[in-house]
Amino acid sequence: MLRVPPARVFAPVLLSLAALPALADDDRCEHSRPIPLEPDLKGVASIRFEIGASELDLRGSDGQASLSALACVSDPDYFDQLRFTQERRGDTLVITARRDGQSVGLFFRPTYAYLKVTATLPRGLAYEVDVGSGEAAVRDVASLDSQVGSGELEVFGVAGRVATGIGSGDFLAEDIGSLMVRSIGSGDAEVRGVKGDARVGSIGSGDLELHRVGGSVEIGSIGSGDASLRGVRGDVTIGSIGSGDADIVDVTGDVTVRSIGSGDAYVREVRGKVSLPEGR
Repeated sequence: MLRVPPARVFAPVLLSLAALPALADDDRCEHSRPIPLEPDLKGVASIRFEIGASELDLRGSDGQASLSALACVSDPDYFDQLRFTQERRGDTLVITARRDGQSVGLFFRPTYAYLKVTATLPRGLAYEVDVGSGEAAVRDVASLDSQVGSGELEVFGVAGRVATGIGSGDFLAEDIGSLMVRSIGSGDAEVRGVKGDARVGSIGSGDLELHRVGGSVEIGSIGSGDASLRGVRGDVTIGSIGSGDADIVDVTGDVTVRSIGSGDAYVREVRGKVSLPEGR
């Protein structure tokens, strides 16, 4: 039996993708110092960013490459704790923004030390971005592999595959070639505009919103979280739903959900076949 969902509200858009790069201006920059870095691109096939708690604004371009960082600290003594480096690992250039050391706030005065990294690099390379508790915005690159801890990553205009794994952070993407989400923990993912297929390994207690997919969607498992799928031109396949929900609307192909626990699947506007567990 097809279910009609109750009134429910999914997580709002956290940042406007239309305004990329969408890293909000951080006013925590009482003391600043620019750090230029000439990128070593000779023979490079891919570039990896490891940004930890810092910020990254990465753009792909066919023009001149540039790479720099702005060190922002609450106390000038913290400048020496910040590191902005590059190293070669085979044909991969690894760019790292990190902090060595800690600060202690006095009389409730906030203390901080982080880097704002700005990069304009060749569009045709493969990119990797590892976000810890920081923030990153990436646009106009050939492909992207990423990992998000408790921070935030925004992606826009990637022609090829975008892959990611999400802990407790947030992932937002628009206008990409294909999607591979290895797992979502307690964080959230919102993706709009996938030209090809979308694959999701597992959703824990977090949420997934996936809208406007040109290919098929496959989700391995949904735990206590929720998935909202809308505008899928291929098939939708979900292996299992635990106590969470799947809201599936406007599918050209077939919809298959193999098992459902205490959660539910709400399915409507499907032009193909709908296959749910018996009694659902």
